Formats: sequence, structure tokens, C-alpha cells
Amino acid sequence: MSGHEHQLNIPSPFPILSVNKLAFILRTKPNELKKLSENAGNYYTPFDRKQIKDNGKVKWRHIDNPAPKLKKIQQKINRVLLKAKVESLPTGMTGGIKGRSIFTNAAQHLNQKAVVTIDLKDCFPRTSNKRIFRVWRNHLGTSECVANILTKLTTFQRRLPQGSPTSSSLCNLALFPLFKKTKRYCQKEKFNLTLYVDDITISGQTIPIRLAIGRIINFIQEEGYAVRRNKIKIMTASVQQKTTGLIVNKQLSVSAKAREEIRKEIFILSRQEMFSSKRMRSLWGKINYIKKVSPKQGGKLASLAHTLLLDTLASHSYENVTSEKEVTRECKNTRRHKYSL
Repeated sequence: MSGHEHQLNIPSPFPILSVNKLAFILRTKPNELKKLSENAGNYYTPFDRKQIKDNGKVKWRHIDNPAPKLKKIQQKINRVLLKAKVESLPTGMTGGIKGRSIFTNAAQHLNQKAVVTIDLKDCFPRTSNKRIFRVWRNHLGTSECVANILTKLTTFQRRLPQGSPTSSSLCNLALFPLFKKTKRYCQKEKFNLTLYVDDITISGQTIPIRLAIGRIINFIQEEGYAVRRNKIKIMTASVQQKTTGLIVNKQLSVSAKAREEIRKEIFILSRQEMFSSKRMRSLWGKINYIKKVSPKQGGKLASLAHTLLLDTLASHSYENVTSEKEVTRECKNTRRHKYSL
């Protein structure tokens, strides 16, 4: 596997070569750590969470759901062992890293003649326990024994689990070899490249589209991943160019359609006597998102929301702001979420 050939050129604050040292760093006992790692698979209760997309369609998102005992250790692993490593990754890797976002991702593709987006298919399920072992062993410099324990603590059903505190960081580190290989090609061809979780974006003033897409797909397959071919998007300067939900033709902006949807939502809520606190938080999240991209456009929406919604709340009681229960279902089809190795 080509992942063996790549090393992160960043200092390791903790060259962890023994289980005792790992336990000391994580503030637990070696025996407890070993026991937890051997039984980690029993500490998950998978479920599906209902999500309603902006177009009204219902989507069920799978969550592996680590139990509090395991999740607490995973949070420590992420904070103590992974955080600094991930923050040292190249600036072109923008997903799930402090100080980086969809905004810093999109800003690297402003005012280009061509923008191409490519989605990785089933990124977490395809990030196997073997790959994660190599991250711990080769990239982060732990002993084989320590890497084995950490792999068991941070994977489920031989893959990266959805909903684990360590998964986003480990996914970034696992994808670093792919990014490095693709970046080398893009620099040679004078393309811009970013990777936001599982979304690859390239842009440039001149791009031999078919050749570039073909080369990048080859890199992806060489690293053991796959592409959603039906979601590959090629956008020239004559059409709306979007990446990570933002328009990048001349300046960062949000589409008029998206702003209109928020405006409609404000009016709908203003006519309701009962309010869902979750829906209100979601609405203000969308408005603040617009304000980050365009303070003027976001400010208008915020002003409208303040005027209509605060007046409506004042005419009713705050008791009418109800909490909306999260809709979930038990996941009985774990095969659907498991990548067969």
C-alpha cells in the first residue's frame, strides 16, 4: 500500500513506545486500557438519525454512537495525541481542523476559469482498521503494540466509526498521502487543490479537464478509495461555480435561491404559535452563515428575523418555544454501513 511511503514531516510531542506511557498520557491504568481496547466493539450502539434536507427530502444518517466510557477515552486521544498533528497538515486540507472551514476551503478557488469538484465515496467505511494502524504506527511513530491498542480504540467493524471524536482527525491523517500525491501533480500543472473531509476541489486558469480528472481518480484508487462519478462537477466561469456550498466565481457568496429559502422560513415561523427551539437555532445558524459570507445580505435577513420573530415571541409566551425531539431509529442493517475488506 502506498500509504507506507508517506511520512508527516511534523514533530511528535509523544513518541509513545509502551502501553504504560500511553496509559500515563491518557490518565488511565494500562490494564484498563488494554481491557477497553479488547472489548471496544461492545461499546457501540448504532442508530440512524433522521435529517430533513433543504429540499424537503428525508435522509437517515448512520451514527455508530460510542458509549460514554469509550467516548471519553477517544476525546482524550483526539485532544492529546491527534489535535496538534492535524493542525500541522497542509492548509489545503480544510475539513474538521481548527481555524479552517468551508470558507477557507472555497476562498482558495476564487475567480478561476474552471472549477472541478470530486466526491470520495464512503470515505469513513473505506478507511479501514489496517489504514488506521499505519497512521498510528508509521505516521505518528508509536510502537506496534501501542498502535494496535489505539487502532482498536478508534475503529469499529474494521473501519472508522461515524460519530466518534477521533474519526475526523484520523480520516484527515489517513487521507494525507492522497492529498500529498495529488498536490504534487496539481502544483506541476498550476492547479489549486483543496480537500474538505471527502470533497476534493481543483481549480485553475486552464485545466485539461478530462486528463486532470482521470489522473486524480487514479490517485484516489491507488490509495484504496473510490469516487462518486455521478457527482463529479465541472464548472467554467460562464456558469455558477460552487464548492462546499459557496459560490466562488468572483467573490464568496451564497445563491439567491438559498437566501430566499431562509426568507420564506422566517415568514412561516412568524405565523406559527408554537416554535421548535431546534428549528429556531437552525434558522439563526443559517443566517449567521450568510453573514460570514456577505455581512450585508446576512444583516438584512437578521433584521427581518428580529422584527418578525421577536415580535411574534413577545405576543406569545416563551413557553411556546418547544424542544423538538430528535427522531432516530435503531440501525438493524449494519452491513449497509460496513465496507467489506
